[in-house]
Amino acid sequence: MDGRVLGNMDEGRRRLETRGSSHRRVSTSVARWRPEPVRARLRHPSTADRRQLGKAARAAVPRSRHGGWQPHPSRPDPVELLQEQASSRLPELIPIRYGRMLISPFTFFRGAACVMAWDLAQEPRTALKAQLCGDAHLSNFGTFAGPDRRLVFGINDFDETLPGPFEWDVKRLVASFEVAGRDRGFDGVARRSVDLAVARAYREAMRGFAELRTLELWYVHLDRDVEQVVREWASRVNRKQLRYFERNIAKARAKDSLRAFAKLTRMVDGHPRIVHDPPLIVPIEALARADDPGTLAAAVDAVMRYYRRTLPRDRRGSSSDTSTSTPPGRSWGSAAWARGPGSC
Repeated sequence: MDGRVLGNMDEGRRRLETRGSSHRRVSTSVARWRPEPVRARLRHPSTADRRQLGKAARAAVPRSRHGGWQPHPSRPDPVELLQEQASSRLPELIPIRYGRMLISPFTFFRGAACVMAWDLAQEPRTALKAQLCGDAHLSNFGTFAGPDRRLVFGINDFDETLPGPFEWDVKRLVASFEVAGRDRGFDGVARRSVDLAVARAYREAMRGFAELRTLELWYVHLDRDVEQVVREWASRVNRKQLRYFERNIAKARAKDSLRAFAKLTRMVDGHPRIVHDPPLIVPIEALARADDPGTLAAAVDAVMRYYRRTLPRDRRGSSSDTSTSTPPGRSWGSAAWARGPGSC
């Protein structure tokens, strides 16, 4: 037989053996592969289940138990609670915090969320938990521009959010109207009318939400615009109150990122820098006391990257344009801590 033919046969055999070996390796890897177990589908409680859960919660803690309050026998002095809380806060901001709380009973109530939290924790509570605002007083609701730049009304402070019994937020909200009413000199009849209206609005809204499907609830919004609300209120309030309300609406419309940028920054050597206004606004390098500005810049960039990953995908593109670069020859100061005495 021709040597070339034998050589071709040997080459062909080697290729077949190699192909077979590769096939066996693929087959072995496929045989070893196991699909990941499919997680059990999350079961959402039915309407009947939720109704039964609510009845069980009401049986365990009747509504009448929520209607009154007496100081617990072991209740500490509220000032002691505030001082204990202050141990974890920035010392230079504590006098500012206390000064704001001393203005009126309502401002004290606003700043003393820990005192009411202690009181609520001693009371009977339902097993119906939600992600709470944590400080749902009336001043933490307001009008602001949404992502689509339309004015929306809702909670605007979430720095104390936590899981807990749903009624804690409701009690905090109603109590804030009661304290504000006393602070403004409303009599008992007027205050009770307001308090009942707040609780009733919550109850009726929740009853309506319970009838909605998940997506319907997700897209719930007020059908009326702010101007329509102003027109409705015009016949219920005096002229001074109406002007005050209209000024607040105009203020909310004027608030945007450009206005905040102009207010909080100044140009230094052609670069925008956040205004140094201690102790509330302090350049980050002054707080970190880092010897290497590059290390500090890298740390803040890492925080910004982490923050972007928490955003919805349609928001990440716009946030990627944010820059925290360091101009040559200058300390890195394009970022700062805006520190509020209420949360620091």
